[in-house]
Amino acid sequence: MHRKTIRIFIVLAVLSLLGMVVVQVYWFKQAFDIRRESFILKTSIALNNVGRRISKINDTQLPAKNLVEQLSINVFSVMVNQPVDPSVLQELIKQELNLQNLITDFEFAIYDCTSGTLNYGSFVCMDQNCKTNSDAENEFKLPANDNYFFIVHFPDSFHAIIAGMNIWLFSSGVLLIVFAFFSYSLFVILRQRKLTELQTDFVNNMTHEFQTPISSILLSSNSLLKEQVISNPERITTYANLINKESNRLKNQVEQLLEKTDVKKQNLKFEKVQVHELLHDLLKVKTTVNKEINIRTELQATKDTIVADALHCLNVFYNILENAIKYTEQNTEIIIKTYNRKNQIIIVISDNGKGIPKKHLKKVFRKFYRIPPDHIQEKKGFGLGLYYVQKVIAAHNAKIDIRSMLDYGTDVILNFKLAK
Repeated sequence: MHRKTIRIFIVLAVLSLLGMVVVQVYWFKQAFDIRRESFILKTSIALNNVGRRISKINDTQLPAKNLVEQLSINVFSVMVNQPVDPSVLQELIKQELNLQNLITDFEFAIYDCTSGTLNYGSFVCMDQNCKTNSDAENEFKLPANDNYFFIVHFPDSFHAIIAGMNIWLFSSGVLLIVFAFFSYSLFVILRQRKLTELQTDFVNNMTHEFQTPISSILLSSNSLLKEQVISNPERITTYANLINKESNRLKNQVEQLLEKTDVKKQNLKFEKVQVHELLHDLLKVKTTVNKEINIRTELQATKDTIVADALHCLNVFYNILENAIKYTEQNTEIIIKTYNRKNQIIIVISDNGKGIPKKHLKKVFRKFYRIPPDHIQEKKGFGLGLYYVQKVIAAHNAKIDIRSMLDYGTDVILNFKLAK
């Protein structure tokens, strides 16, 4: 699928899903608001009936203004003209709530206007499995009133409101699952697409790298079959040497490829080695990049013995050095430093190249990963150098860190434990 088509598909899918989420949230809020208004209305009706029944029991006139006043979403006050028996009030509230099909726990308090105090009743469980709430006194705030009244508080009003919204909760849960599945699928698709691109780049690079020696071998072998070459020993020797040279080059590339893709701890030969000796050997090795370079060393570590595989460690240093040289356009300057910190030796290889964009720093250790050519000048390679470096470092229980700034260069920092 074309990259542009994938982007359009992803954008449309995301917009569609976000639209579904917005609609679901809107309708859920609407349903919740309706349920809340229904709860308030039923509660007001129930408490209004309680007030009327108390007035009839006490044989008193109803208050001139409204009996029920809502103090908050779950607190209501009810006016009465006489003192109220708490046990009678409790039973009346339970009866009226049941008639309104409101099976929710409550607590109440009765205001005595002669003493100006609230007399608290017990917490009433409409459900046998409920837990008693002992914080009733903290929930009630007195309204501006100098007459007899009682206050009812519904601590579980939210659950009472949400209880009738099972279908909405179910649909929201299903949508959440769909959203999670879509997000995961999108992640897998993008990751697979990235892996496909990396593998395609790797195959293209490998084909390009192998094509040159294979072409040279093929041309030389075809030339050896010509009569004018067969009768000329010098030309046979020239072509034979060329075939041998290109065959060894191809063999080295294959071995390098296999070595960098299969680094296992059990295959390493651990022994005590001196880091400074490895670095001196490194400077004797000719890199595959032909350019004028200035390499400066600042080997300040007083202790440099580590337990490691000398060959693979040398390869690690070589890969880092070659990258530093390869991606520095001109006036290449490399600084190799070492110093001790506690029981460790720190190796820093710095260059003055173009640097690595921040968003690519954590990706450079991935298998086949190569920084896109729009950030740095494209170079030959398989995208396995730093992958190999990280595998070797991990097998040595060491650490590697890369710090880089665009147009200022890159520092590769290696951290090895010293041998005991």
